[in-house]
Amino acid sequence: MIEFGFKPCVITYTSLIEAYCFERDFQKVEAVLDEMRTKGYQPNVITDTIIMHSFGKAKEC
Repeated sequence: MIEFGFKPCVITYTSLIEAYCFERDFQKVEAVLDEMRTKGYQPNVITDTIIMHSFGKAKEC
């Protein structure tokens, strides 16, 4: 995406996080959260809800 000149936003990062949560790839979820924060974006209530719901479903909380 970045190669094509698109700048990700909170919605973009949240969509990636949701996809990785669906796959239960929580290492990638953490990596996206780290990148998101490094780029100056903070997770919003939707991001947090997706993550908490996914951890609950996976029983990893």
